[in-house]
Amino acid sequence: MQDELFELKQSWKKEQSDAKETMHTDWSKQATAKRNASLVSQYATIVILSCTVLLIYLFMVRWYPYSTVAGKTGVGLMIGSLLIRILIEVFSIQKARSIKTWLSAEAYTKATIRYRSFRKFVHGPVTISIVVIYLVGFYLLMPEFSRHAPLWLTVLCCASVPPGAFIMIQQIRKGIKKEMAILQDWIKLNSMLDSQ
Repeated sequence: MQDELFELKQSWKKEQSDAKETMHTDWSKQATAKRNASLVSQYATIVILSCTVLLIYLFMVRWYPYSTVAGKTGVGLMIGSLLIRILIEVFSIQKARSIKTWLSAEAYTKATIRYRSFRKFVHGPVTISIVVIYLVGFYLLMPEFSRHAPLWLTVLCCASVPPGAFIMIQQIRKGIKKEMAILQDWIKLNSMLDSQ
């Protein structure tokens, strides 16, 4: 009878240990999935911005080059601001990938929180600065553009920028909120792992 009771206790402890391990593994997989979702959005941003840089380069440098200093400066600001953002995204991806899952749960959670703070900074003042530089570059194109296009088209281009910028900013904000929610979930899952 004593042996049976001992075996039952051992069996129960093993089942509890196995259940805890399974739960830990599930949370770990969820945390990895959250990180990967964040990385996918960063890769998508890189692809979109790279295509935009390519189109601006082809159209405004190769096919219809701007010849004035203001026009060339505008193109440079537009392309440069996008390239800076692409580099920031590449750096962010490297930073996310450098967070090693084999760290202790506490160290992993702290690294994740630092990464989220970095992304929040990128999405705040850095993104706003890049958008402003891009818009300044666009408006620097207008004097030369107006020499080759009818007045109504120049006015239409200039007038369409504020609503276009508003729509673009709203889309960026939606993407930022989605990424921040994913990163917050990632941190919560890491905290759960930390408490185990």
